[in-house]
Amino acid sequence: MRRISPYVILGLLIIAPFIAATLTAVYAGPPAQGEGEEPVTPRTDFGTFVINVRLDLELLADEVNGPGIRPTGWNGNIDPTSPSILADIWLDLEAEADLVIGEEGARPPGWAGATSPTPDRVARNLRHDLELLADVAFGEGQRPDDWIGALPIFSCDITVQNLIDMMERTFEFTPTTPPSVVDYCAAVTGEAQDAMASQGITLVEGDIPQLLENIRGDLERLADELNGLGVRPDGWRRTITLESGQMADDLLNDLELLADQHLGEDNRPPGWIGSTGISPGIAVRNLRHDLEILADLTLVGRDYLEDGRPYGWLGTEGFGDNTTFCPAATQSLVLLMRTYYRYEAPPIEAPDISTFCSTLAADANRYAESDPERVSEEELAGVVGASGKPIAESDLAFAYLDVGALQYMGVMPRGTPFEAWYRNFGESSMMYVVGDNFAVYVSRNWTTLSEEDFYRLPTLQGVIPETYCFADWCAGPGPTPTPTGQVPTPTPGAAPGGPPPGGGNLVLVPWNQVVVFYDQDKPESGTVLVRLELCAAVNFGCEPVQAVFDAVGNPLPIINVIGPYPVFELPYGYSNSYILESASYYANEIWISDPTLRGITQ
Repeated sequence: MRRISPYVILGLLIIAPFIAATLTAVYAGPPAQGEGEEPVTPRTDFGTFVINVRLDLELLADEVNGPGIRPTGWNGNIDPTSPSILADIWLDLEAEADLVIGEEGARPPGWAGATSPTPDRVARNLRHDLELLADVAFGEGQRPDDWIGALPIFSCDITVQNLIDMMERTFEFTPTTPPSVVDYCAAVTGEAQDAMASQGITLVEGDIPQLLENIRGDLERLADELNGLGVRPDGWRRTITLESGQMADDLLNDLELLADQHLGEDNRPPGWIGSTGISPGIAVRNLRHDLEILADLTLVGRDYLEDGRPYGWLGTEGFGDNTTFCPAATQSLVLLMRTYYRYEAPPIEAPDISTFCSTLAADANRYAESDPERVSEEELAGVVGASGKPIAESDLAFAYLDVGALQYMGVMPRGTPFEAWYRNFGESSMMYVVGDNFAVYVSRNWTTLSEEDFYRLPTLQGVIPETYCFADWCAGPGPTPTPTGQVPTPTPGAAPGGPPPGGGNLVLVPWNQVVVFYDQDKPESGTVLVRLELCAAVNFGCEPVQAVFDAVGNPLPIINVIGPYPVFELPYGYSNSYILESASYYANEIWISDPTLRGITQ
């Protein structure tokens, strides 16, 4: 029998009363209705999920051990109101795993265990581990006829599940990947990456065209090493173009051709990504990741190669860390938590990249399962800091080096504490705040500081405070994502007016709920190729723009299509001469930043 950590048992017992209360609420029938009360429908999702895990565990034991035969100490608890229901299922699952695998304590790769203090994650991990054990017992993907099972997400790696979970908690993200796709876990990870990109969270902040050129160079070096100088598979493109989307597509084509040639057609190793996603930042990460995997597999035994790579190999130069080599879910989870939850990976000394990535994933998963979004009330109980200034926290506030919001420094992660020192004059919501390695301006509207405390702050009259930003999340100075600080724009709805040309019951949104993705500047014509989104609120509930109409209602041509995003050519600056339409929204104003505002020199 596997030795059970007393800390795990203690943790499960600590959350047992909460589990009991939850399951009682889940399975209890509606209370007696008094006069005027609305009927209450009992919720069954969580309780049904847990009991289904128990039923499938009992079925597995019957099939593997024989009907009614169980390991010693089996409790078989199936009472949904029991305070120990999750602990009992976990203990029985561990006992059955010892029996199925035949070695005490041995577990399949990826086994999660009871690692979280929250009941929903414990239940999720139980289902995940039960599916792993069923793969061992019956064969991968094979199940008895009466197996209940669960949605395919619960069979994905725990890193994938934590990524989707944290995306839901951060953006109310709900995946739409069909359960029937061949590789659901890879597909839903790609969907999550695309959703992060649409929120402005990019895997790479560096010079993307240069990084794509580096990938092209290394891919050609690998092909020369494997096939001989200049020998390439049929269909090889070898193109280098200023348009990053086209360049990424051509690189993917050539990388897949070389992989087909040396690994076998459509034969790919675990973790292979095989896509570019919707963002150039995602593309360079994915392509570099797969190229390094292909090099590892095909250059084995070539001891004459320094560091196992052809001469001149650029590798992760420009990326900053070895996370590039890690699976897509690990990359994305680490990035998400760095951006919004102040996650800092510990120093990792590992003999190889596989160990590095597994160690990083384990630490990131522990952090994600500790509920990092929950702000402890005790941390802010002091109201004011040592300087006597009010203490508050960021709620994804945009940070600037100037009160006019022209020198944008990035998004201050949710929960980042600061002291509020000064406010701007009049009705402005801007205030000067100081925290760990930063002194910047933010809008009170995107913090936890109350309006009362804000108006008690002294104004900036006669004061020019020093500003700086050296925290991990600082990424500037650069242009603001919206035309804040420019001259006021017309009131939304003022032009062109009337119903949207595409028809339908679309909701009008203002210019600052239009998200612009810049693909290729055309300074000679004063235009740029862009992909667009319309959002229900600022950076929330966003949808791809599917059509753009000019002032007389003529549709603009679609230059290209990248994922779900048509590409349009629009002029720089503010304009109320176009109407933009998505599935649910339309806008009649847009701001297109010129290259200088985005820190690009021609």
